[in-house]
Amino acid sequence: MLGWNQYFSTIDQQVASFNVNLDAGNESQRQSLPQLCLLTITLLQPEETGLSAPKEDRDLFRIESMLENETEEHLYGIYVGRSTIDGKRTFACYIPTGIPAELILNGLMANFEAYDYELDLQPDEEWSYFEDFLYPEGENLQRIVNRKVLEELRESGEDLNQLFSLEHEIHFANLDGMLDCKNELAELGFEIINAFSGEYAENEMPYRLYFTRDENLADSDFDDRIIAILHKAETYGGTYIGWETEVDSR
Repeated sequence: MLGWNQYFSTIDQQVASFNVNLDAGNESQRQSLPQLCLLTITLLQPEETGLSAPKEDRDLFRIESMLENETEEHLYGIYVGRSTIDGKRTFACYIPTGIPAELILNGLMANFEAYDYELDLQPDEEWSYFEDFLYPEGENLQRIVNRKVLEELRESGEDLNQLFSLEHEIHFANLDGMLDCKNELAELGFEIINAFSGEYAENEMPYRLYFTRDENLADSDFDDRIIAILHKAETYGGTYIGWETEVDSR
């Protein structure tokens, strides 16, 4: 469970900030909440980057908190996250059909008369806005996963300032890509554990590569080393699935 996470990206050469509930969107929610509700407000005094300034945080937090409560209690839906870009902040909720969302949210924004805002209600049975826009991918998602795993290891009492054997997994669409990546990883000091070339023939990414190397998880550049593997996989047409490690039981 990844929970709520914040990350930054770039959209049309503009810095964008996201805060998203990565655990939202289970099958039950998708079936019962097919309507997307977007509340977009114009920031009063954004930073030069187009993101919000600290002096506006109090009001923005109040809007977000009230919206989350209204969504759960009166819209019978779920608040899934927000984006901030180019001086605007957009809050996203999924709700059932037939709910008077405009009436309820207009009432909410009556408490914040200084803000200009827009409401947008649209069907989104596939939760495309959540999956294709809000949800992180690639490097952003991997950094979040790295952070989560390290937090869990710390909470379990592990000392991260030591060597852990990390096992990595990459899937490939073609054999040549897997073999070329395998050779380069070996040159970089990784130990190749296994390479499967025929067991997953019906899968779109049938070739699987497993490899390991000892890493100090407390190193300041640990995140960047994992991202380098992710990019290496992409270079050879592969998808980096992730890493895992074993810890001593206590």
